[in-house]
Amino acid sequence: MTLAPLEVAPLHFHTLVDEQIVCLDGQVAVAVRGAETETVLSEGQSLVIRAGTPHRIWNRCNAPTQYLLTQSGGSTTFV
Repeated sequence: MTLAPLEVAPLHFHTLVDEQIVCLDGQVAVAVRGAETETVLSEGQSLVIRAGTPHRIWNRCNAPTQYLLTQSGGSTTFV
């Protein structure tokens, strides 16, 4: 997936699936509800977000960022 410069995927959660984000190029910032800080992933780094955990993803850079998104578990419910 590609995020445009400063693009934000809004706060959301998945009811039945875990999500893994792998940064392929640039930097991907991830904030998880309840965490006091954001996690910034650089190329090759990844993060797993468990089902039911509110989170948002964004590109903090002034250039496009690419990341791989995989989901495991049940259906891909998006709330």
